[in-house]
Amino acid sequence: MVLRTRKRTVRYEIGGCGITRAVFIDVAGANQARMGPLVTGSWGELQLQNHEGCLVARIEVRNWLPEAPLLPRRWIHGEQLLGRSGVASLLETAGIPLRVVRDRDDPLVAPAGFRRSLDPGTAFPAWYWATRLLAGSLWFVAFTVFVFSEPGSTA
Repeated sequence: MVLRTRKRTVRYEIGGCGITRAVFIDVAGANQARMGPLVTGSWGELQLQNHEGCLVARIEVRNWLPEAPLLPRRWIHGEQLLGRSGVASLLETAGIPLRVVRDRDDPLVAPAGFRRSLDPGTAFPAWYWATRLLAGSLWFVAFTVFVFSEPGSTA
């Protein structure tokens, strides 16, 4: 399995010492507080594990479901959620067996640890945000000069 981002390519072996199973933890997460509206909690997590049950990578399913912010909380569950997000097809194509658990304390769930989170990333590249920042700064400077310049003065 290959994960490609704008900056690098990471390869995950399937079978052998690499990814041998997937465990979908179908448990809703808590909402996260921030300024403005709450960020809805997790729609579930998919753990990609090796043959010993150790965590290789994880997928936050909400990130693969573009319409998640518009859907009622936990509107779809389990295999339907994986099918709608495209994760089920990915696992089937890769030949990775899937197990669904409904409790974070299930023995199949790998202990929490830092592993790469596989998500689609941002929709816009860094140059886009840099261009917006530069354009906004230029506009602000021009506007400030225009507003605070004295009428009729010449340089």
